[in-house]
Amino acid sequence: MASLLLRILLAPALIAAASLAGRRWGPAISGWLIGLPLTSGPVCFLLAITYGETFAAVAARGTLAGTLSLEAFTLTYAWVARRNRWPLSFGVATLVFAAVTFALQRLTLGVAPLIAVVLLSTAMTIALMPRVPRPATPPPDATPSRWDLPARMLIAGGVVGGLTAGAPLLGPHLTGMLSPFPIYGSILAIFAHRQQ
Repeated sequence: MASLLLRILLAPALIAAASLAGRRWGPAISGWLIGLPLTSGPVCFLLAITYGETFAAVAARGTLAGTLSLEAFTLTYAWVARRNRWPLSFGVATLVFAAVTFALQRLTLGVAPLIAVVLLSTAMTIALMPRVPRPATPPPDATPSRWDLPARMLIAGGVVGGLTAGAPLLGPHLTGMLSPFPIYGSILAIFAHRQQ
């Protein structure tokens, strides 16, 4: 019962807290907060409670490998968004995330080499991000709809619940690799993309 309650409440509570902090202290704070493992952290925690430490450890290694898919998503979205609307940007980036995840399913590096690969990939991703000039005047803040926060919480809860419930079918490694999918980051990117 406690596991089910955590599955229902943990991710939505984290998303709500991060969203409200971003609204209170601005988009820079939101940007920093989306870097936190607001989905993969609860997934690994719930997997440890539900399926044991070994399952969660394999999932955590998968999550680290999934960072490469996340970086591919981010880089793709940034470049496609320069000339296209958010539906195409999000769709192409999601397909790239899926393709990289599929390609890396058999990746069997130890933790230390995997960390080195992720750090190198992160540096490359930062270097390859498109340079966007800052606007002379910042865009006006848009007031989010009253459904914005509940929708974010529902999506986060659904993804975390779905991944943890489907973990026995997916296996720990693939479950971990899927957990870094940028749910919160996508919501913020799409919202900003639509505004600008």
